[in-house]
Amino acid sequence: MMRSRYGLLCLLVIFVLASCGGSGLNTTPMAASAGEKLVATSHDKRPAWTYREPGNEKGTFFFVGLSGKYATEKLGREDAQRSSITNVVRFMGTTVKDNFQRLTTAHGLSSDIVDPTVATRRFEQQLNNAMARRVKVKEYYIEQWENKLKERYFVAFALSTVPQKSIDQVYEATIDGEIAQLKKKRNAANNAKARKQFTDAMKAFEEAKKQGFSSTE
Repeated sequence: MMRSRYGLLCLLVIFVLASCGGSGLNTTPMAASAGEKLVATSHDKRPAWTYREPGNEKGTFFFVGLSGKYATEKLGREDAQRSSITNVVRFMGTTVKDNFQRLTTAHGLSSDIVDPTVATRRFEQQLNNAMARRVKVKEYYIEQWENKLKERYFVAFALSTVPQKSIDQVYEATIDGEIAQLKKKRNAANNAKARKQFTDAMKAFEEAKKQGFSSTE
């Protein structure tokens, strides 16, 4: 149940979620528009996770999503969940791209053989499709605001979880896809040097698959 908080003008804290190294995302507070006031919340106190994500523990990743302004609480919740999925994909995609970039550099692979940006894009597409089913919302925090025209709207925060194994499965599937494409290119290559380059790239991806996603953080 929402708890009323009528009174003086309050500051709306809107979180700008951006990827950072480590386990979670930092947040940056911004002021509310003039004349807006907070009138109700779902909790007596804003949860700590709305300021900074708890990261990951015991095989589970945590991500926070923030909705836009909505006329109903339900729409706010749905948007917050979508936002958390976007943040999962963005954060994991950055990690994977860094890993693929290190992979190509360490094995001396050219972008003609392996393009980290293209490989990462495929990973993100697969991850986005998978996360729609696997991301679960653990907790919502809701705020209701009133603007200077006396119109009310809701802003929702969602603390979502995703199992490490779900990330691992998508990561492995992406690598398997890259290896399959490299194998086709190797078989179609018309000289020994090109075939060796594709074979080296396949070995590099096999190595990355063996190490697993967790080693890329």
